Amino acid sequence: MFNILMKNETDIHEDLKKSILQTIKSELNLYKDCKDLYNNINTESGVYEIYPFGIENKVSVFCDMVTEGGGWTAIQKRVSGVVSFDRNWTDYKTGFGNPNDSYWIGNDVIHQLTKRSNTSLYVCITLTNGTRLYELYNQFSVADETSKYRLFLGGPATGTLGR
Repeated sequence: MFNILMKNETDIHEDLKKSILQTIKSELNLYKDCKDLYNNINTESGVYEIYPFGIENKVSVFCDMVTEGGGWTAIQKRVSGVVSFDRNWTDYKTGFGNPNDSYWIGNDVIHQLTKRSNTSLYVCITLTNGTRLYELYNQFSVADETSKYRLFLGGPATGTLGR
């Protein structure tokens, strides 16, 4: 068997760049979101540090590595009721609470996570009787502060909420 393979110089540089970036991300644990973390090193739900803004700013988040295939970055979590969600604009802009219990990730972080790629939103509510209701939106994004963090939901939604 005889094969002749060819790749142009640009492709070689792109492959090398991707390989180097993957190595750096892996060595420094610079994961953009929970899906990135899930795809690279960890499939256990818990609190992790992600870098949606790049190396200069880490964010502690809860990652759900089980629901609907895993890799979900929790933008809001309300467990014990200890954390008050009656907050001002700045708190919702920057985030508050503790991702181990109850927290809001911050509108700036949500915007950063949703501005470049197709992002889905999974909303899950557990009632006091244990019933779980959910809705999955195929397209989700949040605009920046100048647009007052305008919410966009698109595509067909599936689930049990509102039915």
